[in-house]
This record gives sequence, structure tokens and C-alpha cells, in this order.
Amino acid sequence: MKRYFKSFLSFLKTKKFPNKEDILMLRDSPFSYSKSVIIVFIIAVVGLFLHLLLAISNTITTEVPDYGGTIVEGVIGAPRFINPLLATSETDQALSSLVFAPITSLAKECIGSPDGKSYQCVLPEKTFFSNKSPLTSADVLFTFTTKKVLETNRDPESAWREISIEAPDDLTVRVSTTGNKNALIEKMSLGIVPKALWEGVPLESIQDSTLNLEPVGAGAFKIASINYTNSLPSEVALVPNPHFIHDKPFIKHLFIRSYTNQLDLASALHNHEVDSTNALKSDYLDTVIKNNFSLTPITSTKTVALWVSQDQSTSQGAQKLESVGGMIDRNKILDTIEHGYGIPLYLKETTRSSPKATSKAGEVTISIAVQKDTELLKIAEMLSNALQEFGILSTIQVFDQGLFIDQVRLGQYPFILVASQETIQGYQHLIPLYTKSFVHIASRDIHTTMPETILSPHESLSNASKWFVRTDKVWKWFIHK
Repeated sequence: MKRYFKSFLSFLKTKKFPNKEDILMLRDSPFSYSKSVIIVFIIAVVGLFLHLLLAISNTITTEVPDYGGTIVEGVIGAPRFINPLLATSETDQALSSLVFAPITSLAKECIGSPDGKSYQCVLPEKTFFSNKSPLTSADVLFTFTTKKVLETNRDPESAWREISIEAPDDLTVRVSTTGNKNALIEKMSLGIVPKALWEGVPLESIQDSTLNLEPVGAGAFKIASINYTNSLPSEVALVPNPHFIHDKPFIKHLFIRSYTNQLDLASALHNHEVDSTNALKSDYLDTVIKNNFSLTPITSTKTVALWVSQDQSTSQGAQKLESVGGMIDRNKILDTIEHGYGIPLYLKETTRSSPKATSKAGEVTISIAVQKDTELLKIAEMLSNALQEFGILSTIQVFDQGLFIDQVRLGQYPFILVASQETIQGYQHLIPLYTKSFVHIASRDIHTTMPETILSPHESLSNASKWFVRTDKVWKWFIHK
């Protein structure tokens, strides 16, 4: 046996493997210590070789997207208006962003004026909706004009009243504003609807049109089918739009499955009914979800802050609030309300390390107005308790959203607590608290690059066309030109 053992290992010096006779002898020989050593050695060599190949593969290859696969996205709330003219809920906005495309995406060029208050966009000669009908400047003009009428009828002070649009020819549109240039950019993200389908629908009947759940757009996807539960849409199936002007999406089938509340969505994740969601609040992230899914925080453009009306900015209450603003424990609020997902905010001139709490001898009383929202109400209560330590006594006034917004517009509240992504006219920042974050929850086999910041959960779905489930990973020397 020793002769065969010596012969078998001789390749280390001679660089030649054992001959066939020695291999057969080793195979047929009775089990022994020498034979077991050789077997273990062979296994180790093979394992080392495979590990080396894997290391080389990982070094010289990259993952590339591959077409195909299915993704089920979970959302809260059934769709009602898959229509950019009417969409307000997260579900409707998510589906609208997938089915419809804005002029900024469709145009081959958009040239802005030096002041940023007007843009001229030119469409490609062959642009189509998913039903094969051509998309022209007339569709863009109709979409913007209709949206402006709907919004100004609802709110005469809407920024849409400052927007104007014209179509000098079939491929060119000019959009401008007399107001804020940033508001114009936001409005240009409006998805374009087909004039031929919608122009016959009276504005007063637009919400009742069956077209709201039979959408035709020019986006990356189109609706394949809608399933109903108790007469409400519960699942929308989407497939790539073959007439999409850009590269077709990697995903072959995308399902948007709606749930009535957070508990149902969390249960769906437990049961692996959905592959991805951005709609689950952080306080529902339990151990099961954390262990079975990838969690990626995405910074929102919304900030939670206490604002003061401009005519109250020099009052004793405002001055004292400003002096103690840096001493508020933002992390405590984040841990309680957002479960750690968010970024603490401070005014630039406010120091985080502050002097000892001010004496209660100079107590002041303020009233904080907040709209009826469970999360904001909790924040208001925590802020009120924190301010009390610094001699600031506060009461909390809770209002329905409509009344709250109207009164804020009129500057009727001295102090307001809001989550907002923009400046509030007539008010100024007093105590910024934190920037909100959303949590992108996805199966570990879903690969996608998420946007760095989003305004609301549905915006992350605008990246859906780049998702892929499978990857091709091959060694370069096997690739044939």
C-alpha cells in the first residue's frame, strides 16, 4: 500500500498524476489509514481548486440584468384612479407612475429658459401609447389643461393657476409659470393621458369613468388584468409596454397587491405573499421580516418641524423656543416614532450641546396646531413634554386636514407642527426635528438600485423598470463575440 501511496503523491514533484494502474489499485484496496489520508487530501485539493475558480469568477465578472421574472409589490389601499389627473392615494400614484410617462421622460429634448420658469420640449416623431395610438403635443396640451382646471376648481389658490402651456406644432410644447420655478419642475412630472379617450368625458363625470381602471398610457408598463375581492380591486397585473419609447423593463410580470391595513401587509410578508414593499411602517418591522428580507432605508424629502407664523416670530414664546430648540432630544423622538429610521435636523445656527435647562421662573405658554394624524399627534405630545422641562408650557390643538390646511394658508396658527417637503408660505422654521425615512423591504433575490431620496413611498416604484430577479454570471473566457 505504501508503494501506491508514494506513487500517488509523486505528482507533487513530477507534476504528473498517478498512472491508471495505481489509481485502480488505490480504489480496490481495503480501507486503511493511508487510503483515508489520500481521500481527504483529494477532497481538500478539489475544494481548494473550486474555491480558486469562484474567487477568479467573482473578480473578473460582474452581475448583469437579465430579462424575466416576477415581482409582487405590496401596497396599502385598493386602487381607484389609475389616472395622473386624479391620483392622490399612494396606490393610485404608484400605478400611475408605472403606466403613464411625463413629458420630461418622453421628449427627446427639453430646453429651459435662463430663469428656469419655462421649458420647451420636443417629442420624437414616433411616440405611442400602449394601445398603439400616436402621442403628440395635443395630448400633452390636453393633459396639462385638464389638470389645471381640475386643480383650480378644487383650490383657486393652487400653484396650477400659474402654469400655462402651448403647442406650436405636433411635436413641440412650451410650459411656463409665473410663480415658483421649482413648482414648474414638479408639474412637469405629470403623466400624459390620451386626448382621444378622455376629451369626451365631462369634467364633472371624470371620477366615474371606467377609464380610471382601464388606463392607457405611454409608460414602461401596461395593465394586463385586475383581480377583484368584494368588488374592490385587490391585485393589478402589469406587463412591459411594447410601445414604450425607451428600453423595455427587465421585469416580465409585475403584480401590485393591495392590503387594507398595516397588519395585513405585515402578515403578507410573513407568508411570502409579496416580494417587496415600501408601504410598511417601521413600527411593524418585526424579527420575522428583518430576518427574511433586505431592509434599505431611503431618505424622504419630507421634514418634521415646528414652524412659527411670521407675525409671531419675534414673540416671547418664539424667542424662548428658538433658544432651547437645540436641546430637544431628536433621537428619542426618532426611536419612538420612526424606530430609528430618520435623520435628526438642527438649525445651522443652533448648537447641539446646549447650556443647562433654563429656569422655569420665566414660563411661557404656547399653542401648537397639528392636523389629525396619529403620528404627528404623538410627536406633538413628545415635543410638548420636552418643552415643559425648559419652562415652556404648550397645549395641542388638533384639526381635520381640510380646516388645518385652510387656516395655515391664512396664517391663523401661531405655531404649527407639520411634515412637509417645501417652504410654508407665511411661516418660518423654528425647531426642525428630523427628516423622515422610508424602509424599502425586498426579498433577498431582488436586485435594484433605489433612489437616494423620495417624497413618498410610491416614488420608489418609478425605478421598477430597472429591477431584475435573475442574473447571468459567466467567466469571460466562455463569452463568444
